[in-house]
Amino acid sequence: MATQKCEKKYEPTLSEQVTRLVLKAASSADYSVEHIASELCLSVRTFNRHLKKETGLAPKVFILTLQMQKAKHLLLQDRQIHVSAIAVVCGFEDASSFSHTFKRMCGVNPTKYREE
Repeated sequence: MATQKCEKKYEPTLSEQVTRLVLKAASSADYSVEHIASELCLSVRTFNRHLKKETGLAPKVFILTLQMQKAKHLLLQDRQIHVSAIAVVCGFEDASSFSHTFKRMCGVNPTKYREE
């Protein structure tokens, strides 16, 4: 009798799936908990519960952390891109709210971060 080898398929974790969606997000609506849950075919409640269990963070905080990582990368990648353009790419409606959030989460404003 031949033995069949079972290969376990890699399935990305929920946090990996969320990271992928946030990194490819194109507008502020794409960063909402509701939108991401919908993209993953989960109810908002189930999404919240599972992501919190996996990461220890509330979904909004996890998503915001990813947005800040994306912003840091963009700020250092091309110093010619204006902060307001990075704010939009990272899902913020305006540069002011982006700068305030960036400073609160990273300790310095985006311009100073870029200079360091």
